[in-house]
Amino acid sequence: EFVDLSLGQVVVSRGSDIYLQMLIQDNFMHADLHPGNILVQDKAAQLDPEENGDRTPEDGRSTRVVLVDAGMVAKLLPSEQA
Repeated sequence: EFVDLSLGQVVVSRGSDIYLQMLIQDNFMHADLHPGNILVQDKAAQLDPEENGDRTPEDGRSTRVVLVDAGMVAKLLPSEQA
């Protein structure tokens, strides 16, 4: 089964944003990040077209990328942040 190219682009873009925020802004690293720990929730596919229901996340976009299993994490040292 093929994934819609536009969905793939959204996942890559949001995934990059999430990872960079973790490293640069939050000083946090998910130490076990692999495809099994990345979930993609395409809310547009789940919404009733007749209903103007809630489209998540809060910014109004319909696709959510979720990182799970934060059992292995690391806090970066100042020397590692440079």
